[in-house]
Amino acid sequence: MSSSRCNSAIHIVIREGRVPDPDERSEEHRDVVAEHNEISGRHSSAFFGKLGRRPDARKLDLVREAIATKRGARLVYVRRSKGDLEAFSAPLRGLHIQHSAVRLLLVPGYYRHLVPSVSVWLEIGSFSQMSRGEIESLVLLSSGKSLLATLSICRTSMMLVRRKPRN
Repeated sequence: MSSSRCNSAIHIVIREGRVPDPDERSEEHRDVVAEHNEISGRHSSAFFGKLGRRPDARKLDLVREAIATKRGARLVYVRRSKGDLEAFSAPLRGLHIQHSAVRLLLVPGYYRHLVPSVSVWLEIGSFSQMSRGEIESLVLLSSGKSLLATLSICRTSMMLVRRKPRN
């Protein structure tokens, strides 16, 4: 499905793996949202890295198109906290696959050592927490299925979504 046929912006959803409870947090397990917000607050942007396999070129092109058309593309970061789902979104300003395009000043320190392992860099603004209704309004771009339903049965770490069309 091309983004021109969608009536809303395309967003990237990235799901975090296991997150330790706040009392388990150590130097290696920092608050992703707070660290990115601290950097974007100081520098207007931060880089969010996606580890693992690089998405196919078609998906990357859809995201680049969504950013270029300034239709409100966002990064949606999903994590579990005390058994509940939390989601945060940040304006998506750029997508880079070359490490040379990344300014280390904009990469949180807790994962600077992983820079060579990052497959996609997303340049973002500050995160804000999403309401349950906002999360429920998102559907997969590929199938139209609910993001929430998909998160409960699928381990995919990156998905493209849009807002559910209004009836």
